[in-house]
Amino acid sequence: MRALAPFAFSPDVDSQLLARFITKTSVDVQPDHGYRGQIAAVLGHDALDRLGAIERPTIVITGSEDVVIPPENSETLCERIPQAQLEVIAGAGHLFFAEQPGRTLTSLETFLLD
Repeated sequence: MRALAPFAFSPDVDSQLLARFITKTSVDVQPDHGYRGQIAAVLGHDALDRLGAIERPTIVITGSEDVVIPPENSETLCERIPQAQLEVIAGAGHLFFAEQPGRTLTSLETFLLD
């Protein structure tokens, strides 16, 4: 986890947050079969051609520093989903919701309450 966890956050992540994340994920370990299934699902799922069928307002949130799933992928989602809006959490990585919980909550509240 010490080697992988930094990729889930921005380079400027709070060191205490990173340490807590490493401690928690080192104890709460995902079973190998679960991880393999997750990777297989990610690699085998392709819904790009069906995104245009989404008929509801949609928010797509990403971190500007996400190196796991780069923000350009979220831009593609927004281009393909008719009523989508993109929210980029500045200075946050893949786990933007853990790194910037207040900003994430504000984005979700604004979207859901408008």
